[in-house]
Amino acid sequence: RLDRDTSGCLLLGKGIAAARHFDAQFRSAAVQKTYTALVDGVPAGDTFPIDAWLGPDRRRPGKVVAWSAPGPGLRDAHTVVEVRRRFMRHALLDLRPRTGRSHQLRVHLASIGHAIVGDRDYGGQDLLLSMLKGDYKLRCGVVERPLLQRMFLHAQRVEFEDVDGTRVDVLAPLPDDLTIALQKLDSYDGRRR
Repeated sequence: RLDRDTSGCLLLGKGIAAARHFDAQFRSAAVQKTYTALVDGVPAGDTFPIDAWLGPDRRRPGKVVAWSAPGPGLRDAHTVVEVRRRFMRHALLDLRPRTGRSHQLRVHLASIGHAIVGDRDYGGQDLLLSMLKGDYKLRCGVVERPLLQRMFLHAQRVEFEDVDGTRVDVLAPLPDDLTIALQKLDSYDGRRR
């Protein structure tokens, strides 16, 4: 499963036997997933876990909230975060979810104050040139457009055991829109240091 604006690897079972096989692997946490995300702010550590209980947000149907303790209707969720690159106001992260809860990565990151860039549902800010370029001047009457038209979340890698028992490792490179956004961030971030 991928959220609507998330790009990258997607595992589909062809036929009922394959679907059951992969469902069992997901349930037993045998499928290893790695996501790439650009977040607002820069986390302090290099590698750290996020453990929080997730449940439905009663004020916003279809959305999820994080809790620090178990409670009715909550499910435990675990994510390992590794900082791949630090910028002035952002960080590029590798995320390895150990559980597969709805909106897990988005809610976990927002709960520690580092929402995914462009994730408006969970507090992520748009990536704007005016934030990156110190001498940016917007023409009068023109509304600034974000450098990225979606959230910066990408399913980079999935590792699993196929129906025949062979181990499969699939990599999906960053799509052009995310690559271009990173290049712009890198270009203007380097000039400000």
